[in-house]
Amino acid sequence: MNSVFLYGRLGADPERKETKNGKVLSVMSLGVHEQTDGGKTRTRWVRIVAFGKLSEMVLSVLRKGMPCMVVGTLDVNTFGEPKRTMYQVIARELFCPEAPTRVAKSESEPDGAPPLDEDAPW
Repeated sequence: MNSVFLYGRLGADPERKETKNGKVLSVMSLGVHEQTDGGKTRTRWVRIVAFGKLSEMVLSVLRKGMPCMVVGTLDVNTFGEPKRTMYQVIARELFCPEAPTRVAKSESEPDGAPPLDEDAPW
C-alpha cells in the first residue's frame, strides 16, 4: 500500500505548471514538523503535486502559510545526467481548515494521476 498522510503549512503560494501533454497541475511545498531525539523541532519540506480539479481548487484557494492535511501517494522520479532522484507526494485529498471553500478529493483522475514526464525536474 502506498499511502502518505501529512499535516503542515504551505511554504509558498502554489505554482501552476503544465506537463508536456498540456495537463495542468499545481506544485506546492509543505513544511512538516518533527521532533528530534533532543526535543527540538525540525521542519521537513515536502513537494506536493495535485492534478485536475484538485489542482484548480489548490490554485484558487490555497496561500502561503495555510495549514493543510494532504493524503496521497509517494512518487519517485529519476531524471537528468547525472541521474537525480526526486521524491514527491501526489495529492489525492487536501483538507485546509483556513480555506474559504472546501478543498477536497480529486475526482478528475479516477485511475490516478497522469504519468509524470521522466526528465521534467519541475
